[in-house]
Amino acid sequence: MNKVLNLREGKFPIKINQKLTKFPYDTDMGELVEGSVDLSIEKLSYELFVCKGSVDSVFGGTCQSCLKKIKIDLNFEIM
Repeated sequence: MNKVLNLREGKFPIKINQKLTKFPYDTDMGELVEGSVDLSIEKLSYELFVCKGSVDSVFGGTCQSCLKKIKIDLNFEIM
């Protein structure tokens, strides 16, 4: 998932819409069960960009108190 965008070149808006299959960083939340990214990047001027969209994910892990399986929903709205 390590992708680099050169925002000085290319056609705008840039649209990113994909499912997440793995999370590349270690977290205390558990493993990624499902996730999706839906973003749009628009160019306002030579060095000014705006990003809009959402990132939705569900992590599965174990409760540290009762040791039951739990799901952690993380949903971000980017405006």
